[in-house]
Amino acid sequence: MPGRARYEIVVRGCLSPRLARLLDGFEPRTPSPGRTHFVGWVQDQSALHGALRRLADFGFELVSVTAYPPD
Repeated sequence: MPGRARYEIVVRGCLSPRLARLLDGFEPRTPSPGRTHFVGWVQDQSALHGALRRLADFGFELVSVTAYPPD
């Protein structure tokens, strides 16, 4: 599917299971202490920015955003 890309978004803090589901299409993981990693697919840059805005709206501190190369 053109434009579709896989990303990992890392925020500071360990989110509760309820809050960890706030990003549609992303799977929450906590592989490092004090951080939550979201891994998932977005349709385009607009969807990625929407996910980042949603995290900011909830007051989470962004640590990093990583784009994975296409398969």
